[in-house]
Amino acid sequence: MEKEYFGYVYKTTVPPTENHPYERFYIGQHSSPILDIHYFGSGRYIRDIIRKYGTKNFKIEVLAWADSFDELNKLEEEFIDKILKDPLYLNIMKGGHNNFYNVRKRKYKNKKKLLEDQKRIEDYRKKVEDNKRLKIIKEIINNVRKERKREEIENIIKLRNNRRIAKKLGMLKVSSK
Repeated sequence: MEKEYFGYVYKTTVPPTENHPYERFYIGQHSSPILDIHYFGSGRYIRDIIRKYGTKNFKIEVLAWADSFDELNKLEEEFIDKILKDPLYLNIMKGGHNNFYNVRKRKYKNKKKLLEDQKRIEDYRKKVEDNKRLKIIKEIINNVRKERKREEIENIIKLRNNRRIAKKLGMLKVSSK
């Protein structure tokens, strides 16, 4: 049986661009027991580069695996401390304490509050989904109504055409008023 990890510290290699002729690097952490090949980092500079150039030719390598949140933070901090002054690295802050998980952990010291917020978020998601379903149902009903109207109009046209033809053939009696 394979060991279950909490997350990993990674290094993203950014290929040269027209403004930067050298490869650049970013070190970060990701809380996932498996390697996410589509996650390249969340730092300000790395996000800007991804927005501008995309992730084509980016490379990611795992520097270390961690068994816990605290170990993950410690490993990231150690790796970033070694490279923080290097201009080829895109990191601008010390690692280990600026991630979303840590902020969430501080915000929800009270488990009851966490559960209430999770329930509120889930209720909101359900409401949004219900509104989407309702909108789709309304669109279907409108389409059916339009289709019925088309069919009715086509039937009226057919009926009128049939009356004209019957009249021309003398099969339809014209009432005089």
